[in-house]
Amino acid sequence: MAAVWSESTISDFVESKISEFEIEKWYMSQRVRALEIMRHSGKLTTADFLKKAHNVIEKYRTASTNFRLLKGRRIMIQETIFEKDNAARMRIGPAWGLVSQSYMSGIMLDVIDTTKRADMKFDLKAFKKRVTEHYDLPTLLGRSGQTGSKLSGFCHIQGEFRQWSDIKAAHIVPRFLSEPEISHLLGNIDADEAKEPSNALSIARTLEPLLDRGIIAIVPVFSAHYGSSRWKCIVLQDTYRDTIIDVYRDERGTVQRKQIKDFDEMELHFLSAKRPRPRYLYLRFMLSYLNAKRLGLDNVVHRMENGKFWAPGGRYLRKAILNTIARLVCGTELPEELTNNCFDTTHNEAMNLQDGMILAADIRDMMISQDKTKSEFDRRLLS
Repeated sequence: MAAVWSESTISDFVESKISEFEIEKWYMSQRVRALEIMRHSGKLTTADFLKKAHNVIEKYRTASTNFRLLKGRRIMIQETIFEKDNAARMRIGPAWGLVSQSYMSGIMLDVIDTTKRADMKFDLKAFKKRVTEHYDLPTLLGRSGQTGSKLSGFCHIQGEFRQWSDIKAAHIVPRFLSEPEISHLLGNIDADEAKEPSNALSIARTLEPLLDRGIIAIVPVFSAHYGSSRWKCIVLQDTYRDTIIDVYRDERGTVQRKQIKDFDEMELHFLSAKRPRPRYLYLRFMLSYLNAKRLGLDNVVHRMENGKFWAPGGRYLRKAILNTIARLVCGTELPEELTNNCFDTTHNEAMNLQDGMILAADIRDMMISQDKTKSEFDRRLLS
């Protein structure tokens, strides 16, 4: 006889899955702790540690995401399972009892996957508009008579008006980093960093890949104290310095050809008092450092460690989470010089570890994706 899945039975089923994911989260976090102990004791090389740890943090991130979605949207998921179960029972008939539980598991994972994809949707056009408004660009452009013209966008790095289509609202902290973990790292509460306009700059599209790949970085003007409103662009990877990155017509119609080295030490231009939040720029700087460390770019690492780009005083990132990310991404502790602008809260060691595991998995995915496209990127850029 076909198994009858009542609403209460389905509720129990979903609750059991929530418990399974919670147990898996705990188990994976303990495995990372064990791997770190083995690395410190010399039983694992750094390379072996990273290989094993990467597999663990991927599984932890999956379990954590499923746990959060299932727990937060259990009613919707239960209703969907109940509806699909009724439809399948009527279609399959008496044999349904043999397949119902595995089918329920499949439905649940399908619903979770659909919810994930829906959560990942991002309106880039609306975000660009919010960023433009945040920096007061529409009003100022209107005053200068630029609204509606071809030159209706502004690049903060170049300090020039450009065609609207040439401008990108470029996220400083990548928008795919998991919430709420990224907000915990940044010390924000209930924030949605991906939608925060101060987590972006209005820049030429050609410059965004340079920021993403750590070829350039944005840092405070050297003499700036905490809370400074002055920022500059620096070139970190000298391999690309002589490369022509942008060809365009300026406001006077003159053709401009910009090499990457032209942006080195160039101070950013803002048309109002609005600025990006320093903590976002600091995290982007740290991501560039970790990538350089992972790739063995020793000259870049040395410059970032010894450049004193960030004056002491700011408290931008949660140190324990940042150090966990560093260990899991490149198998190293961060030098003290680079954590002077962190705040230290060790009251919840387990949460710090778990947040670091998820963000490390996100960051590693980003870096691997960039590795896979590096040859094509270099071919287009250096040809």
